[in-house]
Amino acid sequence: MGELTKDFDYNDIEDEDIRGKLSYFAGSIRKKKNAGNTLVLEIGADLVASQELMSNHRNGIFVRWLNSECRYSKSTAYNVISAARVFGHLLLSKVWTIDDTAMYLLAADNCPEAATEEAIKLLEKGETITHKMAKELITKNTISAKSEPAEDEASEPPQVVEEAMELLDKPTDEQLTALAQYEEESQIELAESVASGIQSLDQAVETGDVPEESAQQVMDRINKAIESHCRALKKLFASCPDDPWMEHADYKKNALSDLDLCCKQLRLAKCKHVCPDCEGAGCKYCLETGRMPDHRYKQMAIQ
Repeated sequence: MGELTKDFDYNDIEDEDIRGKLSYFAGSIRKKKNAGNTLVLEIGADLVASQELMSNHRNGIFVRWLNSECRYSKSTAYNVISAARVFGHLLLSKVWTIDDTAMYLLAADNCPEAATEEAIKLLEKGETITHKMAKELITKNTISAKSEPAEDEASEPPQVVEEAMELLDKPTDEQLTALAQYEEESQIELAESVASGIQSLDQAVETGDVPEESAQQVMDRINKAIESHCRALKKLFASCPDDPWMEHADYKKNALSDLDLCCKQLRLAKCKHVCPDCEGAGCKYCLETGRMPDHRYKQMAIQ
């Protein structure tokens, strides 16, 4: 997951009434997120209403609003929305005996409908549905569906999409099975968070969520990418063809010297400090990133 977007511009919404409602929902969602208990279904209801308000606006505006106003990643928000659509009726009965991550699994598009129905019946009886139990219900009903004779071609079990597979380093079969329970877009976002070092694959498949990166995590990730880019440039240069004219007038030597200078300039952009002014939240001094390179940090210390 990348860094969250800057402040959302409500002027992008022409209708004043919709602007007011969205501002209200954003405040409501932030308040519920900060509550002592996780009010997933109530937050989901607010997100569903907000999504409908922005349904006629251009692509991407809802995600920008999620990032900036609600501090939600796209994958997390859509997990919550799916949970609200499937389990929202539980708000009326005040049933709160299901883990958030269990709801995400059971509300996913690729979850067997029978598993969701069975979970709802258990909840209505007052039983508690944990993440582990949700996985067991999904596995049981997937196997049951596969064993039943079908008139049409039998549907294949959930698979991990290729784009997510390419990001993972030697995942186990158990981890892949768990990852496959999530929707394709969520699979890719979870795999990206693992590849970026934000969380382990076990954490990703357990929660189905992409945690927000701290300024230090973002700094480490981007610094690693800059260093990797510099190494790639050097490797590419090393593959230059051998030719007498490359050596003539020190063409190759001078080019290598320029490349060293290029990499040196790139490395100057590597951040080594969390911004002392905003402590990682983002401000004008750190270009809204929450981090800064060594030379800027020293300038701040002098000021």
